[in-house]
Amino acid sequence: MFFFLDRDRVKGVWRWLAWALCALVGITFSIEAAPVAAATPAKPATGEPNKPSKVSSRPDETSAAISARAQGSPVEVESLRTETSQTFTNPDGTMTTKATAAPTRFKDDKGQWRNIDLTLAEAPDGTVAPKSVKNEVTLGAGDASATEGAATVTPEQGVDALEVKPNVNTSVVFGWPKKLPKPKLNGNQATYANADAGMDYRVQALRTGSETFVDIKDAKTVQRLIAKKGPAQGRLALQFPVTLDGVSAKKETDGSISFVDAKGSVVSHLAAPAAWDAKMNTQAGIPANTSETRLDVTARGKNKAIITVSIDAGWAKSADRQFPITIDPTYASGSINANFDTYVQSDIANTDYSTATELRAGTYNGGGVVARSYVHFPIEKRGWHAYLRVRAWGPDNTKCNRNYFCRSANYQFAKSVWSIYASAIGAGWIFW
Repeated sequence: MFFFLDRDRVKGVWRWLAWALCALVGITFSIEAAPVAAATPAKPATGEPNKPSKVSSRPDETSAAISARAQGSPVEVESLRTETSQTFTNPDGTMTTKATAAPTRFKDDKGQWRNIDLTLAEAPDGTVAPKSVKNEVTLGAGDASATEGAATVTPEQGVDALEVKPNVNTSVVFGWPKKLPKPKLNGNQATYANADAGMDYRVQALRTGSETFVDIKDAKTVQRLIAKKGPAQGRLALQFPVTLDGVSAKKETDGSISFVDAKGSVVSHLAAPAAWDAKMNTQAGIPANTSETRLDVTARGKNKAIITVSIDAGWAKSADRQFPITIDPTYASGSINANFDTYVQSDIANTDYSTATELRAGTYNGGGVVARSYVHFPIEKRGWHAYLRVRAWGPDNTKCNRNYFCRSANYQFAKSVWSIYASAIGAGWIFW
């Protein structure tokens, strides 16, 4: 199932609706199917005890349908539960599926469903990890004695800053070229303040991987980071040593880096990063100044590589820059990207936003700039109509819930429009 949000369908929206990826669970899609056959429960005989307590779920469709009709409220079908959806039978015999645009639960090693909790917590060994996730994500413990990026390691070696295990057979460990301080934890974010002179290093745990931010705090640091050699010579460059287990790193034509297993399957990827300075477009609530970015990967022997993230040096050194400058590569595990979404914007061409941590819809300046968002829910189409519920907020952080009724005609229109975009550019959905 595919949904298309644009200025015409999101009436009255005059500022961007921005949805953070970690909050994409707020985009909920429901479809209703035709009634399913269900046995009519026998009426209790006179003198029999009161009806049993209501149940929230049953193992299969038949038992769920019987319970829903008997108790007069929806009952979940446990056998149809997935990481991103729940299906309920209703008292009238119809069925409703509620799907989210990111995983909300997973099965643990014992086969039991557990809710995802991205809150970071420190383990006994000092490392940091989300409380409850499917794929292991571990952040470096840091050292309380480290200040201003104490150079106790070489850039080629680095220290383990972030390890992600897309599955039991693979892992990707991102290093930091200096000794890291102890992180400060706040929800799903860890901040390594002064991880290097003039720089902070931040990591956010996401349902689909992790997002890294490097904040460059002054012009002196910008000058120091201009590469004198290597693939990013003459550009502002950050180097991350990477250790690979069960995968190899491959640069793609769209500028991203894929981590590929022995069978050639992409198990995870590092999207082409974004970069911006501190100046904001107050109307839209988004950064006013952005820079083109580039990723390069250089092999360093067996299971080792250096990933270089770079931006235009002229842009970074401009007197117009407002600090900090933030560079933001995002890592995502291909094995848990159940849904694929992106947006296109009228004043930005040929840019892939499929790994962006927000979606944009509507306009903030009376139609001068228009954005459209595309949200895909890979779920069986059981009925002819659907509702889309979005938890959104604008630049003033005012949250709101919005509901959209999506008919088959809208679905078919969106599908045809999207196919034009996709075919015009190829497999990457990046054309406006």
